[in-house]
Amino acid sequence: MAEFERYFLDASLYTACLDAERLRVFQEMQITTQRYEHFLNDSAKWSPSE
Repeated sequence: MAEFERYFLDASLYTACLDAERLRVFQEMQITTQRYEHFLNDSAKWSPSE
């Protein structure tokens, strides 16, 4: 395999890894946002303790 072919193969693998991680982080952010929204909705129902 020529050096430039190896370079582009490695770069492609690296880019694919970054894309997969970006997707994972985006999904985690969506879950966190949903959990926070549930927390805010639930906390609005809480009554202050006296």
